[in-house]
Amino acid sequence: MSNVTKTFNINNLTCTLGAFQISGFYDDIVAIKYDEPAITSKQGCDGEVGRAINKKKLATATFQIIQTSSTNDLLCTNFISMRETGLTLPFILKDGSGNTLIESSNAWIEDMAEISLGGEIKAKEWVVKLANANIINGGNNS
Repeated sequence: MSNVTKTFNINNLTCTLGAFQISGFYDDIVAIKYDEPAITSKQGCDGEVGRAINKKKLATATFQIIQTSSTNDLLCTNFISMRETGLTLPFILKDGSGNTLIESSNAWIEDMAEISLGGEIKAKEWVVKLANANIINGGNNS
């Protein structure tokens, strides 16, 4: 067993959609996952197992942005443009503290974040779809 302590540092995380950097993260920064399993399996009544390999690489990135961040303005503007023109933008998320890297050359904002206002600062949740996403789910270097 190793006694090494490794650290994730939010300041080493870069996330871009097109030309702008996404920032102003709330408590849960981002969750990214392929929309469908890469391999599905089925076992027959006699115990034989079959597998199907899925080549689809559509993924979903869900961001929580603090409601006071100007990133919400940029995401809203891009969403309106994407809805009107069909625009897609490149997406990159890189953990500079480690080896996690997510890339897509065709990304779009799926829908407008819900507006919820009240007596406390809240998160706005933005969902970005990533076509042909390449995902490396790595650890941390140090």
